[in-house]
Amino acid sequence: MLPLYPNTATAVARAVASASAQASITMSPNKLYLFTSSTACYIKQGSAYLLTLTTKAGHGAADTFTIVANGRTVVFELDKAGDGVASGNVAADISGATTAAQVAAIVAPIIAAAFPLLTVTDNTDGTIGIVANGGRMTMSESGAATVAAADLVAAAASGSMFVPANMPTLIHGMLGPKIAVIRSAADGTATIAEVQIP
Repeated sequence: MLPLYPNTATAVARAVASASAQASITMSPNKLYLFTSSTACYIKQGSAYLLTLTTKAGHGAADTFTIVANGRTVVFELDKAGDGVASGNVAADISGATTAAQVAAIVAPIIAAAFPLLTVTDNTDGTIGIVANGGRMTMSESGAATVAAADLVAAAASGSMFVPANMPTLIHGMLGPKIAVIRSAADGTATIAEVQIP
């Protein structure tokens, strides 16, 4: 077995506390990383975005947003008039909505149906959180909807991986560009670094 050496020049330290925190490193899909923590913790790896919608009146006649995840590309189109969308696009008929919250309530289940492996959360304020747990995802938009990268959130429960204290853990960047960490019981410090293979 080849020895693995963490590249200290790429090392990023992160406090491990009772609130989830995302490490300020973007992991490459074709590299390995070594994660260590001075305290037992939970980690979550993946991608996260926040989709912000506006009122029906604020959206254009053919506003779209695109999600690329799980080997698929899907273009969602907001249909203000209820008269259909461009061929190949997934329709989100918002003709009966008025507020941004109503638009999001219509759009969120449509995203979830198209991507059952993503975690889709209607925040009831006109925004939708979209997370690829243990995966890579990209999003883009055209029109009044806006897409922004969001922080991953680790939880001390299912959906996150338990890592014992001082146990070096090998992580592959293919499973997501970001990692979040939260303590199990006590505060500490975690480090993640790209691995060099001699």
